[in-house]
Amino acid sequence: MRYLFIIDYKNLDNGGFLKLLAKRLSELRLDSFMVLHADSEYTDRIMQTGIMRKDAQIRSIKELNLRLTALFADEGIPMIAINGYQRDTVTTGDKGKLEINSTYLKHLGTQTNVLLSTLVSDADKKASPADLATLAEALQKQLQFDHVIAFDTAEELNEIFVNTASDESKAKPTMPSELEKSGVSPRVLRITDLTNRKSFDNSLG
Repeated sequence: MRYLFIIDYKNLDNGGFLKLLAKRLSELRLDSFMVLHADSEYTDRIMQTGIMRKDAQIRSIKELNLRLTALFADEGIPMIAINGYQRDTVTTGDKGKLEINSTYLKHLGTQTNVLLSTLVSDADKKASPADLATLAEALQKQLQFDHVIAFDTAEELNEIFVNTASDESKAKPTMPSELEKSGVSPRVLRITDLTNRKSFDNSLG
């Protein structure tokens, strides 16, 4: 897999963004890639029903994994969706260090694209939310993606739909807050950077 796309907390709650992301990735026809996600503001809405935060996070991540799978399928993108705890794909080892079943993920990457959530197997073999940045860093160390990509959290939908960039949007894209201290140093793109393959390649340098 050449590309790791990270969907952050804010963009994961933006239906317009998610639909356009799936559409643009379909149009780019990239070599196999991985999409990594955690939870979104949907967690807080679940908590309003009286569910504790950790349980709400787990439910939120599982449901978002299914929703993203459907969105990608609607755009004709082949995708295997996995929560990290399944098949011990991502486990919590000694001192809380995340351990990646890189052999399994690399094998999947030779067959199709992969959608991976941050629900990992904890020390008690139960599903537990992992930190998005920490998991992204562990994946990059093990799988060595050519490009790690996050998305601008300040891009306006009207700019996305008309495929034009205002003077304000020409400023440096805004890094998702949860990735600011990540060891992977993702390239932050806008959806408008995915308009065509030339634009996408140029945005990656």
